[in-house]
Amino acid sequence: NYLLDHNNILGSLVAGRPFQEILDGLNQKAEKHSTGMMSSILILDQSKKFLRYGSAPSLPAEYIKKTNQVFLGPNEGSCGTAAFLKCMIITEDIALDPRWEKYRAAALTAGLRACWSTPIFDFAGDVLGSFASYYTQPRKPSPSEIQLIKTSANFAALAIQNFKVQNDLKNY
Repeated sequence: NYLLDHNNILGSLVAGRPFQEILDGLNQKAEKHSTGMMSSILILDQSKKFLRYGSAPSLPAEYIKKTNQVFLGPNEGSCGTAAFLKCMIITEDIALDPRWEKYRAAALTAGLRACWSTPIFDFAGDVLGSFASYYTQPRKPSPSEIQLIKTSANFAALAIQNFKVQNDLKNY
């Protein structure tokens, strides 16, 4: 059950589980609800110029290595473009989407054909990162999959903000 999974994530947050465990759990729970989904959470670097992987438990390691630093911009795949434009980007076919020119070879070599990404926002509406789902076939999302992505991004926002607050307290 989708609601139960999200309650478990909230419970992990409240219980102070490790940040990595929460992000990995969030991806694994999202993947359960969309057949063939491989999801990722990218987090905006402190410089606010690029995204780095926070979690991508199911994506091929070689693809992660080749895309470990995604800049924000209009032609930075689905994630960099979503974070730059502050809106959901749906790439139904990576082979045909001009926004994927820079990352196309890495994606296709890894067998990735579709990618839908939404920005992760903090309470003030600033971008914290992106939540993405990848598929091995060209396809577009159903309304329930769009809702899944948005909800997952909201939970990722809570986890990232919680992590930042904890770090700020430690540094203080």
